[in-house]
Amino acid sequence: MVEPFKTADIIILLEYTKKNQEDTLCRTATTQELIELARYLWDEDMRECQYAACDILVLHKTPNKENAESLVSAVKELVVSKSWWDTVDYLASIVGNTLTHEGMLDVMDDWIKDDSIWVRRVAIICQNKRKIKTDVKRLFQYCKEHASDGEFFIAKAIGWSLRSYAYTDPSAVRRFVEETNELQNLSKREALKNISKKEIKKEPKLLSEE
Repeated sequence: MVEPFKTADIIILLEYTKKNQEDTLCRTATTQELIELARYLWDEDMRECQYAACDILVLHKTPNKENAESLVSAVKELVVSKSWWDTVDYLASIVGNTLTHEGMLDVMDDWIKDDSIWVRRVAIICQNKRKIKTDVKRLFQYCKEHASDGEFFIAKAIGWSLRSYAYTDPSAVRRFVEETNELQNLSKREALKNISKKEIKKEPKLLSEE
């Protein structure tokens, strides 16, 4: 059980996590211990405490699928309990770190159908840093399913996720945008923002082909 912190202790922890990005705590503590600490910080009124919770969780490498599932479940709780776009996006990167474990992308198939726009946003953007390891079929499927959604944070997420993958395969992203008429204009602008006219024509590489 995490012992209650005083405000001074929290401030010290915040500074420590900023300066020690490879903190031994994050590498050696169990997944459950870090989840418990993150939950405590999340409940604090200081906005910086939520950032500290994210800092702690993003550095943790889940050793197996069971721990990854526990972490992702806890992240979902945090996403819906205090839904600020910046911490939601940070939590999405934590989910992204777990996707190397078999079956974790299947969890996102449920998240993309969730009632919460923030949970759906995480499902859309959690692959943003996967580059060639992106599950392209899922990425395009999620974007297509919510292409007509006028909610700003969903439309923006779609554009951002497509723009991120465009660094790996710009031709595939351009084709998707051209063929998906229902995409919001915001999504289209974001998706095509960094695609050069001299893009290389190639087919997207799926995980199953690696």
